[in-house]
Parts: sequence; C-alpha cells; structure tokens
Amino acid sequence: MSVFKANCQKMKPSTILTFLPKNTAIGDTVVYECQPENISLNCFKLSFFESDNKINILKVIFLGRQSYEIITYQLDDVQLLKRLIFKVDFEVKMIEVHSSEMVSQIALNVFKSNRYKIFTSLLQNIYEQSRQEKISSFGFILDKLKSLYHVGLFNFLKSPQKYLEGFSYEGEIYLNLLQHQQRNIKKFLKKSSKNLDVSDTLRIVFIEESPQGATAIESFDYDLTKCLLDNHQWFIFLKNEDSINSHFALILTHYSSASEEEKIWYVDHDESKLNSTNHHALKPDWNQELFISTNYISRACVIHRDVVSAFIKKMGSSVCQNTVSDELLIWWGLVQKQRIGHIPFILSRLKKTTCSDLTHQNLIKRYYQSKVYQTDNNPLVSLIIPTRDGLGILKQCISSIIKLSTYKHYEIIIVDNDSQQPATKAYLRRIQRLNNVTVISYPHPFNYSAINNFAVKQAKGEVIGLINNDIEVITPTWLEKMLQYVMREDVGCVGAKLLYPDMRIQHAGVICGVGNVAAHAHRFFDKNASGYLNRLNYAGEYSAVTAACLLVRKELYQQVGGLDETHLTVAYNDVDFCLKVRQLGYRNIYTPKAVLFHHESISRGKEDTPKKLKRYRSEVKYMWNKWGDVLNNDPMYNPNLTRTKEDFSLRDDF
Repeated sequence: MSVFKANCQKMKPSTILTFLPKNTAIGDTVVYECQPENISLNCFKLSFFESDNKINILKVIFLGRQSYEIITYQLDDVQLLKRLIFKVDFEVKMIEVHSSEMVSQIALNVFKSNRYKIFTSLLQNIYEQSRQEKISSFGFILDKLKSLYHVGLFNFLKSPQKYLEGFSYEGEIYLNLLQHQQRNIKKFLKKSSKNLDVSDTLRIVFIEESPQGATAIESFDYDLTKCLLDNHQWFIFLKNEDSINSHFALILTHYSSASEEEKIWYVDHDESKLNSTNHHALKPDWNQELFISTNYISRACVIHRDVVSAFIKKMGSSVCQNTVSDELLIWWGLVQKQRIGHIPFILSRLKKTTCSDLTHQNLIKRYYQSKVYQTDNNPLVSLIIPTRDGLGILKQCISSIIKLSTYKHYEIIIVDNDSQQPATKAYLRRIQRLNNVTVISYPHPFNYSAINNFAVKQAKGEVIGLINNDIEVITPTWLEKMLQYVMREDVGCVGAKLLYPDMRIQHAGVICGVGNVAAHAHRFFDKNASGYLNRLNYAGEYSAVTAACLLVRKELYQQVGGLDETHLTVAYNDVDFCLKVRQLGYRNIYTPKAVLFHHESISRGKEDTPKKLKRYRSEVKYMWNKWGDVLNNDPMYNPNLTRTKEDFSLRDDF
C-alpha cells in the first residue's frame, strides 16, 4: 500500500473529496493536510477500496473525531444498490445515473428503504439531469440540502422543480419522526401504565376565536370558573381545529405522578398545516428567558386546577379567550416563579394561529416586568485577553473595544503568554500606557484555564469578561446588552452572538452532547436567520456559552473555582465552567443583541498533532465522566433533535 500527501489548502470540501494525486490506486491511502471551509480539523485520512468492481468506498478519518463514510456510486446495477442501502450507513456525495430509463426503479428502491437522505440526493440528481436534458454526474454537499416534504415519488417525477424549489422541506424525515414518536410512546406506556388511574384526569376546553381576532387581549371574554365545575384535575385549552394524541392523559398521569411539584406541563407539538416550513416544535425544557421573548410553548400545555384556582383568587376569573394558556403560563411561571415541566413527546397538533409575539409581549407587560438591570451604577468590567504574539488580531481586538464600545467603565487586562516577536513586545509596551490597559506576563506553557484564573486574581472589576484575542466588536453597546443580564442575581454566564468574517453564525449558545462533547447552536447559519423556534432572534437560556466572549460576576467566578486548569487546559473548560455555574441554580444566557466577530482560533490553531490529540481525548473523556448526564440530555435542547449537527435538524436515526 502506498501513502500519498496532498497539499489542499485552498480546496473546498466538494473538491477535496474527489481529488486524488496522480498514480494512486485501489488500496492506497491519501493524507490531506488542509483547512477547507466547514471542516474544523485540518488533517484527515482518506482510504478507498474496490467492492464488486462497481463501487468505490472512501472512508474519511477526521483526526480526533469520529469516522464518516463517503460513497461514490455507479448506479448501473439496481440490485447492487438495493443490497448496499440496507448494509452501509453513509452519506451520498455523488450519484451517477447511466441510463434515464432506470431512474424510476432506482428511486423506488431507495424510497422503500427509508434512507431519506439518499432519496433526496437521488431526486435532486434527477432534477438536475432533467433540467440540463442530459445524463451526467453531480457532486453534493448534503448539509446544504434538506429533505423533501411529504412528496409522493411519482408526483415528484412529474414535476420535480415544483417540489425541489429552495429545498425548504423536511417532510419525509418528519413523517419518520412521527412514526418514531409512536413507537417511543408505546414503549413508554408499556413501562409506565401499570396502576395509573387516568379517570377524571384531563379535560379539553375548546376556545372559540374572539370576534376581535387573534391579537385582541383587552376583551375579558372567558370565565375561568367554568373549568372548576367538575372533578377534572388538568385542563388543556385548544382551538376547534386543534387535537391531542389519544395517549395524552396516560402519559401526563405518569409524569405528574412522578413529579407532583409541576402544576403546568407542556408538550412538543406539530402544526396542522403540513406544508409549513416549521411544522414541528421540539422544545427545550422550561426556558424562562426564551419564553419572556416569545411564546415557544403555544397552546400545547396542560394546566392543573390548582393553578386556575390560585389565578382566580389573585387576578379574578375573567381572561381573554384568545390567550388563556399564555396568561396562565406567564402568571404561574414568571410572576409566581413556579416550576413548569416539559414532556418531550409530540402529543398535540395545533392550528397555526396562535397569539403573536406582540400579543405575548403585551401580556408580559401586563403581568410581569422582567428585572432588566440598568447600567446606571456602572460596574467595572475587567476584560481579560490572553495572547501570544498574533499582533494583527490582537491590535484589531483592542482597537475595536476602545474605539467602538459605548460603555467606558472597563479595564483591559492583556495576559502575555510568552510572546517572542519584537513587534508584539513593542506594541504591548505602548498599549499599557493607557490608563485602563494592563499587561501582565504569564511565561508558562499554554493553559487557557490557568491563564484566565491568573488574570482574574488581579482583576479589579465586579464583572469578569473572558475575551479571545481574535474577537472584534460590531455592536457598540455590546457591554450594556450583556450587563443587562449578568447583573441579575439569578443569571450566571452571559454569551454574545458571534459571527465569522463572512457574516455566518459562529456562536449563538452551546448545545451539550452534540459532537464529541458540545457544539455551537446554529453554527454557519446566516447572520439574519431566525433559527429553530426563533432562537437566534431572542435571548434565551443555554446550558453553556463560549468563553470567547463571556461575562460573569467575579464573585461567582471565584465561587465555582474558576476554569479547570488541571483537567481542561485547552478544550471545553468554558462548558465545564458554565455547567458548574448552572449546577448552583444560575441561568446561563445567550443574547443576540451583543454582536461581535470571532476569527476562530487563529492564534492557537487546530488539534492536529499526536500530542494535542492525546490531550484533547483526555479532555473529552473527563467531560463525559463528570457531566455525562447533561451531555446525554441537555435540558435546553430536545432529545428528538440531532446529536451530530448544529442545525437543530431531526435526529439521523429517525
């Protein structure tokens, strides 16, 4: 076997996966040293071998990551394709159809196999061929595609452009999700339904639309005392076209029996208009900050009679029938600060007419005024910026903070981790002449946790800001927007919306358990995208936020012992820190109103050497040993969503 090296620094993934050096043959291994866009590590191996003289299977090994198989098919053997669909787990990068009359047979075999990613890629290939009116081969990058939505195969073949326009639907995977949910419900009921009394458990209260329309909240046209006339313990307020799963009452009884503290439970739901691009709502557990911004729960919630009784005593019995559930949720969860539970099953189908965000905000103002900290007291913020040379990005970072930030009561602490370049040393000598800039020396091996802990001990500020040296300010009021949250007594860490230089999302909160340990929510989305459940547009809770730009009160930083400089010297120390803060009962918040550039890891580089990989693997192992429960089930995520991507798509095993 021969080994070839290929220099592919400027190649895109779509090119690199089809590029082979000259003289390579079946069984050779090609090692690519590159930094293609959308691939976080810069070294991977690609090996290939022959199968039945028909198919080349290329296995890509990302160093330090899991393996992925990319397969190139020559589809001139329908039976061979049919066999492989059931044997191999793969992503399709290219499909070559050599005869147009075989298209229907191949598509039908793939469709019957339930491998929807392959089906989608094949259909796109067919569409491209019909558009160009010739047979040829095409490459695909699957993460730029979405599945088709509830499209019959033959309807598609008649009019492919109609169904592929924009690639905006997920219907085939969605239908699989519903089937998966039904299987899970049956398994759940087998384990939990014994000795559960569901008599008089749940009453469905159908609410007519007010004459004033869905946005009216000033008319008190529903009397809550009607709910208390019988013996039902739980109520769900629905519109006439809404429906619930037949097992709803039984599942509710199980959850409420296991945890009697929650008097309101909400469930995942889908929408009755199945041609909607957001046809399912797979929700996080109770996310107070997100709920303040938008009613992500909608009407898919059940409310105990104790809540109704308490509301009547405090607020009276009259409410607007358009917003019954929303008003009770706001009053119980925000005003009374009571626990609200989440059942991660799709148990409700709702008509897509719920109260608007404007209506929700009006209700928030009526019942609850969130404690937004005003920056009049001007707490001192200590911005800690570690660096080692990298003069260009450091100057950009410091300059943007000084020139653009409208909040001026801060100090900058630059931690020099043994810079060697004369120009860097000269700049550090000059910059520390400014009154609010200090340069301290840390002449030891790189240890991100130890560097920041060292600087925090010397910080004078009431608030600590962990800032990477490759951060660049965009929003002048970024500090004010983050301080509004970090100074609230119930808030721990606050993270910002970070963008790549090409204006795509780099960070908008951290999802635990995605990838090896954790990943950035909505990474690579457009900066103007709304995200899943509008989570890019609104402040909300995440289990963690990145330390590339993180604010936290100094007393809290010290209370949890700072960053772990023993076990997590480079990777995941910020996730560990946030989880320690959250463990104490504080909420970690992402705010989209503080926007900065993040020129990601320019100075430190990638995990691309045996020594770095050994250290990285030990950090991954440590995180799973310590935080396995959270990584397996992030409460600010949903168990039905993907564990391999950052786009909130449905799990691959659906």
